[in-house]
Amino acid sequence: SQPVETFYYKDIITLLSNPNIRQLYYMNTDLAGKMIQSIEDNNFVYLTPKDLNELSNNIEINLVLFSNWKNNPELAIENCKSLILRIKEKLTENKNSNLLNLEQLFRFNEIFNELQRLNDKDGYIKDIKTLLVFFKELMSNESLDFQGEPLHGLQIMGMLETRVLDFENVIIASVNEGFLPSGKSNNSFIPYDVKIEYGLPTYKEKDAIYAYHFYHLLQRSKNIHILYNTEVDALNGGEKSRFIYQLQVEGKHTLNEHIILPKTPMPEKHLKAIKKTPLVIDELQTLASKGFSPSSLTTYIRNPIDFYYQKLLGIKEHEEVEETIAYNTLGTIVHNTLEDFYLPFVGFYISVKDLESLLPQIDNVVSHHFKEVYKSGDISKGKNLIIFEVAKRYVYNF
Repeated sequence: SQPVETFYYKDIITLLSNPNIRQLYYMNTDLAGKMIQSIEDNNFVYLTPKDLNELSNNIEINLVLFSNWKNNPELAIENCKSLILRIKEKLTENKNSNLLNLEQLFRFNEIFNELQRLNDKDGYIKDIKTLLVFFKELMSNESLDFQGEPLHGLQIMGMLETRVLDFENVIIASVNEGFLPSGKSNNSFIPYDVKIEYGLPTYKEKDAIYAYHFYHLLQRSKNIHILYNTEVDALNGGEKSRFIYQLQVEGKHTLNEHIILPKTPMPEKHLKAIKKTPLVIDELQTLASKGFSPSSLTTYIRNPIDFYYQKLLGIKEHEEVEETIAYNTLGTIVHNTLEDFYLPFVGFYISVKDLESLLPQIDNVVSHHFKEVYKSGDISKGKNLIIFEVAKRYVYNF
């Protein structure tokens, strides 16, 4: 038999949580949100295309997102371009609010057009793995340019873009050693000594170019703000640039130094109190009549507020998909199984014969409660199969 195509639930949730994808599923209701909720409620770990169609009422976008590319790069490019077109149609409905997203989408479309041209011309892209390599390479070379009015307002540009331009107010960010100037960077196969011997430019010439542009930028400016980061990371020591040291040593400029730290608000702690109204007392008595489980008593001792929210108000914690059966799930299954077995004997003496009559039912009852509690989770292999056998052994030995 052929293997069944499945999708990992985390990949699906990540995809459906993307704002651009989510709006493709919006049909007068948040269908993507409902799909995510159904995946978590039913404990789906792996989903087939059929499962996804059932969750989404066979919405057409599933064919684009979850179709099998069959390791065919042409089909993959076609699907991605189709997805880009659908997202564009949605974003265009409110064009003024989505200008940046539309620009990003345009760049993505250019990348896939380039991939298609490469594949049609040379035919080097034979599989999806190769397509991904080319895609990442093209992505690394893409950038989004800032657009604005060049004659007034804030102008954001790189150091080299400031050539032959003068500004009255200047803010230079990231003036740290290793950034400005960038220092030694081995981006050439030609050794440093060979470059010196044949008069080729080295990192020193590059640093000199940036030094020229830096001081030219300051030449006619009236208000200059130079920012650098003092935090130490794995690659850089948080040291200010040599250009700043030079300005300090020369003493030709009036320098005012400030250390700026983000303000950390200190939230005030207030003791929470729940009033024991008659309604709360009634709920407590109703709960007590059913009996307190050890976990509920532990919750009360640990945090009475959590006990109030969970047991009295019925507010449940957000449940995520269990790939491997958790201890509390195993305990619930064993508890429910034993309850099914012993409930008919309440008020009666249990004989050895009664217990022996229950043994053949263990497999079916445990399986029933696994399906009831663990939903659509797979217990046919791996750790879950071992836990399933452990649950049966617990019941057998009880």
